[in-house]
Amino acid sequence: MANKCRLGSQQQQSILIASSTPCISLQMYSKSNAKGADEDGGLLLSTNGRSFDEAVKVIRFVNVPRAASTKTAAFAHDPLFEYMRNTPDAEESRLIRLLDYLTNFLQFIVRAHVQRALVVDGGYAYVAFGVPGDITSSLERVASAMIRCIRKARTPEQNKRWSETMEKQDAAIQEAIGERIRGMFCVYDLAAHPDRQGRGYGSALMAAANAKADDLGLASWLVSSNINNTAFYESCGFVTVRQFAVGEDNPTWTKPPVVVSIMVREAHGRANEREKAVA
Repeated sequence: MANKCRLGSQQQQSILIASSTPCISLQMYSKSNAKGADEDGGLLLSTNGRSFDEAVKVIRFVNVPRAASTKTAAFAHDPLFEYMRNTPDAEESRLIRLLDYLTNFLQFIVRAHVQRALVVDGGYAYVAFGVPGDITSSLERVASAMIRCIRKARTPEQNKRWSETMEKQDAAIQEAIGERIRGMFCVYDLAAHPDRQGRGYGSALMAAANAKADDLGLASWLVSSNINNTAFYESCGFVTVRQFAVGEDNPTWTKPPVVVSIMVREAHGRANEREKAVA
């Protein structure tokens, strides 16, 4: 019997994800029946019949350095990241870039410890998630304390923009989702390294995350910090339930306001159907 808290399995399963994008077939193999699979197995990917060489797998500690580098590179030009990071009183330096990487590294250490991320290509693409009932571990508390110390290096304007973004985000989530959020599957972030984009990794990772949420019978939510990604998330079943903008009243920000979307996907599949049958 498959463990719902892990994607690894000793049984073979097949999941077909249907959407407006090309169908993605996720085939799970055990180490005994998958040529080239590693010890814990994985989800072998294919899009419209074309197989990938890589598999979607639960993150392991060995994947942490690469996943941290992927996040650092992928979000370097994210609109919201640029707004919160590129302030007039901030200077780009190797030390700042190192601190960014260290923050991401600590986050992925925790995600590997609690198995709350999936990776492709050893970490060149990933999706991080959370489920209701997750308990804060001792390692997470230590990592969070270290990240808070690192973030003390922020400038006054960076702190101002960070506070603005968090306040508006919290308000938008409360208005759009409310207390329901406590029982929802959360997609924290999804990224592929710039050198690995265009290979279907993002679609495959979202399909795997959606399959996990559906198996648990949970609706999902996420925050999209790039309006250009809206169509992609819509193709994965998400709909925009609220938007907010930052930077519109900040005289130190000379670019257009950054629009952020709160998106929700309702549960599908067997678990949801069982709930309806019981009701």
